[in-house]
Amino acid sequence: MAEHLSDEEQLEALKRWWQESGKQTLAVIAIAVVGYFGWNGWQDHRQQQAEGASSLYDKMISAASITPGEA
Repeated sequence: MAEHLSDEEQLEALKRWWQESGKQTLAVIAIAVVGYFGWNGWQDHRQQQAEGASSLYDKMISAASITPGEA
């Protein structure tokens, strides 16, 4: 049968849990947030690098396809 605690007992239990686990919980949340934004930043960086390389490749192909009289 489940124990029924008063509001004050529940609050004390929550405070006790926070004292024991609060820092670890905040650390895990912070690591997750930093990881999320870090991963998105890395993906954006890779996308920009790929777009720059593609643009450079297109310019190189265009320059290679020009016949000497067209320039």
